[in-house]
Amino acid sequence: MIHIEDMRLEVPGFTLGPINLEIDEGQYFVLCGPSGSGKTSLVEWTAGFRPAQSGRLLVGGTDVTAMRPAERKLALVFQDSALFPHLSVRDNIGFSLRMAKHSPDQIRRRVDELTELLRIGHRLDALPNRISGGEARRAALARALALPKPVLLLDEPLSSVDPALHRDLRRELAQLHRHLGLTVIHITHSIAEARSLATEIGVLVSGALEQTGPTADVFERPDNAVVARALTVPNFVEGRIGPDGQSLELEQGSIPIASGRGEGKRARLFDLKLAETAGALTRDAELLGTEIDERGRPSAWVRLRESGIELEIELDETLPARDARSVHIDFSESRAEFY
Repeated sequence: MIHIEDMRLEVPGFTLGPINLEIDEGQYFVLCGPSGSGKTSLVEWTAGFRPAQSGRLLVGGTDVTAMRPAERKLALVFQDSALFPHLSVRDNIGFSLRMAKHSPDQIRRRVDELTELLRIGHRLDALPNRISGGEARRAALARALALPKPVLLLDEPLSSVDPALHRDLRRELAQLHRHLGLTVIHITHSIAEARSLATEIGVLVSGALEQTGPTADVFERPDNAVVARALTVPNFVEGRIGPDGQSLELEQGSIPIASGRGEGKRARLFDLKLAETAGALTRDAELLGTEIDERGRPSAWVRLRESGIELEIELDETLPARDARSVHIDFSESRAEFY
């Protein structure tokens, strides 16, 4: 569906690329990474708003590299919503339809369809300065989707919103993706957005696309320490294997591991789990909180008591009791990666 080939953009002090990326039709692809990594520049180039030194873009097999933004059949939603302040919500959403000379009945039906889907039908006559931030985000999405387009580009669409609204909008984006059969490219620095929405993710750090793949695979098996650090909520611990081969030495202490793990080598331990009871290969941790994301995956946030390291542990079955104060991290079956 989306094919980016050898895209390279250079500005003083920063180089983005070369980027090579394939996104299949119907994927919800999240491009994540820290601020300043080049995410917005890549999406702006994809949308046709930013030139690059080199690169080719194909959408549905058609080379659109030289096309103007309006010709690319890509819908783009900016971080700040960018609604026309003098137009009502209804007229904002219907703007592109009027420009395309659709009939009033066609415009009304499409606006009604989108506003029902996004739950803002009661705000159609309001001006943008009279609606909430969440309603403005929904109106911007509806405006971008008014003319049916196969690809939706989202530039930090959920930034600067409160946690409750963030969860609601994430859920609605997932519903839009399923209901309209869109291919979505969503850029963010939010790990919660990436984990809850993406079918596949890419990790962009300092202008380099370090890893792409199915969401669970990338989170559970980062290709390198750069990716692991960029994800920032890792289910991993890094250190050096101790002289006894049975511990991982950290700056803040050590943790037990199964023997025969490569004495003296740097290592990352993956696939950590919670244990029901303490044992020789467990360490006590403080339960910071629990969550079930939009895809129904439960996880627990914990802090190792000895080292202060915080981890997110995915849970296979049920969440710990809400009043639990202490849990145990099991290192007996963790995977090790040496580097």
